[in-house]
Amino acid sequence: MVSKPDTTLQGKAAFIGGASRNLGGLIAETLGAEGALVAVHHHSDSSRAKAEDVAARINAGPGEAFTLQADLTRPTEVARAFDEVVARFGKL
Repeated sequence: MVSKPDTTLQGKAAFIGGASRNLGGLIAETLGAEGALVAVHHHSDSSRAKAEDVAARINAGPGEAFTLQADLTRPTEVARAFDEVVARFGKL
């Protein structure tokens, strides 16, 4: 008998770029509502408060989230951001 694949998001880790607003925020919150571990990215200090609001809504439900700032146009910052997610969640 073939087992069904695990299609739940509980405990799965995700990095959502631009998650401080609009579509990125909606995606982050949707994943968090399904129990995912979500890294809520924001580009600059001016979007930090919005990212923290998104993370707070995720943390109020079954998901877990934290915010991180990075300039995703710079490869070294992309690597740092992903390393931070793996250090926090143990996976990505």
